[in-house]
Amino acid sequence: MNAAAARRQKPVNRTAIAALILSVLGVTAIIGVVCGHMAKATIRRTKERGEVLATAALWVGYLYLAAALLCLIAYLYIVNQA
Repeated sequence: MNAAAARRQKPVNRTAIAALILSVLGVTAIIGVVCGHMAKATIRRTKERGEVLATAALWVGYLYLAAALLCLIAYLYIVNQA
């Protein structure tokens, strides 16, 4: 790819990058999921790059939330046994 073609490419959506970072952190997974959905909507509208990043942010964020929910259920089960 030459330099002129590289300049013509659409930029990567910054919300998708932020969503992936927030989802990976775990503590901010809910914010990452919200940003991931916002990024996907923006990418569809503006045709920017970053669809894969937004999708990965959603997967990681939802997996963290599911793991947190399972840990909470296990904790409550153990506490009620006593």
